Formats: sequence, C-alpha cells, structure tokens
Amino acid sequence: MKKAIEFDETYWKKLKFNLLFVISACIIYICVTKFLLKTPNFNNTDMLSRINEYEKMQEIKADYADKSKLIFKTIDTIKYDINQVQRIDEVKRNISEYKQLYKDHEFHSSYNFCLIGGNLLNVFLELNLEQSTVKKNDILIERSLNECKANFKNEY
Repeated sequence: MKKAIEFDETYWKKLKFNLLFVISACIIYICVTKFLLKTPNFNNTDMLSRINEYEKMQEIKADYADKSKLIFKTIDTIKYDINQVQRIDEVKRNISEYKQLYKDHEFHSSYNFCLIGGNLLNVFLELNLEQSTVKKNDILIERSLNECKANFKNEY
C-alpha cells in the first residue's frame, strides 16, 4: 500500500510540475510575442488605393479597346472613292479624343496605350487614304495609257 501512496504522490507531483511548466511556457511565449517581437503595423491605404487605380485602369483599357474597334470599323467602312470629308474629319476627331486621356493625365506612362492606339488608328486611316489615292491614280494612268495606245494605233 505504501507503493500505491508513493505512486500517487509522485504522479501528482509530476502532473503539477508538467501543468506548471506548460502554463509558464505559454505565459512566456505570449509575453515574448506580445512585447518583444513586434508585428509590423503599416498603413494599407496606399496599397489599397493603388489596387483601386489599377482596377480602374483595366476598366479604362477595356473601354478604349471597344472604342478603338469602333473607330477601326468606321475607318474600314469609309468608301474612299467618294469624297467623304465629313466622315474622315469625324474619324480624325474621334482619334484625337482617343489620345486626349493621355494628355489629361499629364502624359503619365500608364496611359501610353491611348497614345499608341491613337497613332495606330492614324496610321491605318492614312494608309487607307493613300491606298485609295493610289487606286485612283492607277485608274487615271491606265485610262491615259489606253488613250495613248489608241492614238498610237490610229497614227500608224
């Protein structure tokens, strides 16, 4: 019976020691993490504002992609053999409005897509205008050539 009592006393002593050890370790861990190891505290508003600006920029880019498709279709549907100055001026005005966002944001590099897209649309318009001029000139040259051939055959 003495062994059972001794066993009980050593068991309870070990249990008290283990409980005290665990509790003191938890208290020391909490104190160290709370007071000695400071967690960084920083202001998230700048990062959140940048994220919001990025999301707005993506929406603007999608809107401008739709605008550029519309301007492209307009340029493509213009009949250049007929003198359509008013439609061409309207397209040029739309292209300048397309570039205006870049100027409104003080030439910020994140708005370069406006400038590049506007320049590409300008190039496409100018190429179509030049192509129509070349076609008209080819027709005139061919007509003149046929007249020259007819005149040449009549003389000889």
